[in-house]
Amino acid sequence: MNKKLENKINKELIIPKIEFQKQNKEITKWIEKLVQENKIILFYHSAKWKKMRNVVLHAYHNECVLCKLDGKITTHDNRLKNGDYRGLQIHHMKEIELNPEHGLEPIITDLITGKKIVNLIPLCNYHHNMIHGKENNILKVKEQLNKERW
Repeated sequence: MNKKLENKINKELIIPKIEFQKQNKEITKWIEKLVQENKIILFYHSAKWKKMRNVVLHAYHNECVLCKLDGKITTHDNRLKNGDYRGLQIHHMKEIELNPEHGLEPIITDLITGKKIVNLIPLCNYHHNMIHGKENNILKVKEQLNKERW
């Protein structure tokens, strides 16, 4: 994780008011099981996650948090080389594999300071890769094997 970017988010981001219920123990156990079985993708396809994802996107006006902190508005990634668009991704500040008890909680209380901190935020693909330390892995395009002649 890129601690510099996470610190910037925690320092500068104004946390929106989001109504949500605290995650119950059954959901935490379900997420833990998915993590153990290496099936966490099922969490991201669940109705509960899709609903929370929409709540978070709405709370942040469908904008990338880090782009917004830099004075830009990004509601999707720039056009990729193949012409496709990518939507925003929701980032867990507390990684779900290490903190399954916060998988569906957009805002949590820091145990040390007692302050409310953000857990779920929308990021564009570029910033999501950067925060995970994959900045060199962004939008790689394979070179063409041979030149087209028409």
